[in-house]
Amino acid sequence: FSSAIHEPLTVLIEATEQIAKRNFALRVDAEGNNEITLLAKRTNFMLSEIERYVKRLEYLIRYNKEMFISTIRALAAAIDAKDEYTRGHSERVTSYSIEIGRSLGLNSVELERLRLTGLLHDIGKIGIDDKILRKPGILTEAEFDHMKLHPGIGYKILEPIKELKEVVNGVKFHHEKWDGSGYPDGLKGEDIPLIARIIAVAATYDAMTTNRPYQNAMKPDYVKEKIRGFAGIRYDRKVVNAFLKAYEAGRMDPRAQ
Repeated sequence: FSSAIHEPLTVLIEATEQIAKRNFALRVDAEGNNEITLLAKRTNFMLSEIERYVKRLEYLIRYNKEMFISTIRALAAAIDAKDEYTRGHSERVTSYSIEIGRSLGLNSVELERLRLTGLLHDIGKIGIDDKILRKPGILTEAEFDHMKLHPGIGYKILEPIKELKEVVNGVKFHHEKWDGSGYPDGLKGEDIPLIARIIAVAATYDAMTTNRPYQNAMKPDYVKEKIRGFAGIRYDRKVVNAFLKAYEAGRMDPRAQ
């Protein structure tokens, strides 16, 4: 008699341990019509309801995330469209940044943050005069000073959004330089967030390999060597090495973007 009670109880106890591990697909053997069998059947019903609820919740999370990313992509595209020369820039920078991140061994969470930062890094240009953005030539000193406001504007736009708290510093500091000569805060070396250091290299690579009002697109091999030459000066040497690794693996081809 004791084994007839003990064994089913053991099965139920093991089932609760599996539930704690989020194994909601588990079902308990519920043969018979005694009290323990009834408990097992109720446990199975509970598991079915939990599994259904969790699947629904996971679907809603995926749906909301996809909607969030789609909204950000649309916003980035709208900003890029303000200037015909930068159309698609944010998507390309995102793609290049992720390849650099992979070469650095970033995990999936870090890569997702990098993706959002790439898409939003130039959002501050929404506050820059269109005449400056579209000027077909080199900016004057005053115009360039105005253009340099866009990282700070982007930070102010995104800072109140709690879901983007890991992204805002990448947006604010993507024009900082390893030697401290960048803007807006003149950060130097490791004080610059890694995510911003990655965006800096990716954005430079895209800017130099696409047509701009002040220059024609340069050959990728030439741009690669220019970036290599600025390692330890403008750019983090570690990030440049990751860029070079991705480049040599054929993952930085502008024609594929």
